[in-house]
Amino acid sequence: MSRVLVTGNAGFIGQRVVAELALKGHQSVGFDLANNQDIRDFGAVRSAAAGCGEVIHLAAADIPANHARIVETNVSGSDNVIGAAAQAGVRRVVLMSSAEAFGVFMGEAVPAYFPIDQFHPANPKEPYGQSKLAMERNGQRAVAEFGLEVICLRPPGVCDDSTRKWIRSERQKRPEFEWDPIWEYGAWIHVEDLAQACVAACFCEAPDAGFASVLVAATDNNSDEYSSRELAQKVHPEVPWRGGREYQEDPRLTLYRPDSATDLLGWSPSKCWR
Repeated sequence: MSRVLVTGNAGFIGQRVVAELALKGHQSVGFDLANNQDIRDFGAVRSAAAGCGEVIHLAAADIPANHARIVETNVSGSDNVIGAAAQAGVRRVVLMSSAEAFGVFMGEAVPAYFPIDQFHPANPKEPYGQSKLAMERNGQRAVAEFGLEVICLRPPGVCDDSTRKWIRSERQKRPEFEWDPIWEYGAWIHVEDLAQACVAACFCEAPDAGFASVLVAATDNNSDEYSSRELAQKVHPEVPWRGGREYQEDPRLTLYRPDSATDLLGWSPSKCWR
């Protein structure tokens, strides 16, 4: 049994991560702003990390928080988590990043190519994506500086069953809701699958050079009508297509490829949109 610090444990993802850890026989130590625990307080994080072998860092700020609060929480706060983990002798830190670190989600920019994979350029312009990419880079530096193992997970939109029902109901009212005003390339992940990926990232074999940033997503798109290639051509016909024969064999295969996560974590999502 391992003892794992989970920041953001009271949140939408955090509650499932804690449950998954317990299911696997591990003990979790929670740290959440809902309990007046703030990752901007280094001493508090350091105390919580004592005796832990791993950290799953989920706590973050997003819109509607202002730019300064997002940077302070997601960059400086994450630095506190990483530094506290190093001082406490933690073996591995799992950082919850985001697909927004690429800078092409939430309508921010057009992708360089489809499907999006781990090698796609990352150039976010919005504060949240910038903060997540900065967090990843700080995690990579910590590997060299402190000897930590760091794995970053980049999920797209996270859903549970009620979210899926809401999305479907909105599409029934207005089919264009699928890509207008914001298209997420049909990429999604069920919160239960993401929780399992977090736990898998804690205990898988060490990544090469001690660091990895991997995409985690459902293997299918979340369209109720279109194949992935049809969606790509409909919304962004100018974007080069790099998909192979696999999109002929499975037309709804995701445009956001989690192949590297499957290989590294020994994890694969179980939830499909349909």
